[in-house]
Parts: sequence; structure tokens; C-alpha cells
Amino acid sequence: MSDRRVVVTGLGVITPIGSDLKTFWENLVAGKSGIRKISLFDASVFDCQIAGEIPDFDAANYLANPRTSMPPTIWRIPKTFGEPTALHNLL
Repeated sequence: MSDRRVVVTGLGVITPIGSDLKTFWENLVAGKSGIRKISLFDASVFDCQIAGEIPDFDAANYLANPRTSMPPTIWRIPKTFGEPTALHNLL
């Protein structure tokens, strides 16, 4: 058995059903879904038009420069196989 210890100093969430712990927990316990029709950009060109969007999320509140601070795998989504599109271009 290891003597390693972990200290949790806080808890936070950023999800489609709440971006603060209280709202998230209430919606989770109530069985609410965060999956709905995409509204943050025109998704009509995609086969799937539902997602778990986080409408009140602003990456600028958490990152100095959201476009350059995140690795490309975070901000790039595939438009079609082999044709990546930057997410920020869609928003």
C-alpha cells in the first residue's frame, strides 16, 4: 500500500447542464439532459445537429489567449474525414 496522499482543494464543472457545481448537481439529480439542437453556429451542413453545448462558456475567462493556448486537438473538429475545421471559425 502506498503512503501517497491527495488533497482536493476545490471542485468545479463546466458542462451543458451547468457551469457551476450547484446548478450542475441539481440538473444531474433531476435527470436533465444537456443534449439539444446546436444553436451556437449553423450546423445544417452536418449530419448530426445535436450536441452538448455550453452556451455561457467563454474560454477567455480561463485562458490568456484561448485560440493559441489550447492544443489543436481541442479547438479543431472534423468537418468530414480528413478535412479539419477550426472550431473558432464556426463560432
